[in-house]
Amino acid sequence: MNEDSDALPCAEKMVFDNQKDAQSTALAADWQHGASLKAYQCRYCHLWHLSSQPTD
Repeated sequence: MNEDSDALPCAEKMVFDNQKDAQSTALAADWQHGASLKAYQCRYCHLWHLSSQPTD
């Protein structure tokens, strides 16, 4: 059995403990690099990540 088979789909993503920290990082990325990122709470780990994908 492959060790990675038990890993969550979000295992390689940056993780934040709360929405405020994720949003602050997204804002800094926009200001410094023009990167439009959005904070979202993950359905797998329930922590916060950043996405460059538009939301509906």
